[in-house]
Amino acid sequence: MADEVNTNLIVIGCRGLELTEESAIYSIYNRAINLSYYLVIIVP
Repeated sequence: MADEVNTNLIVIGCRGLELTEESAIYSIYNRAINLSYYLVIIVP
């Protein structure tokens, strides 16, 4: 989707519960950060 709108930044919101160390390993946030060609910011 980021390619379609010609952006260079992805912002993802979260509730804070998903960012615990145990769940962050397999979370969508971790995948977005590691697989994206763009800068990813996670906002609590």
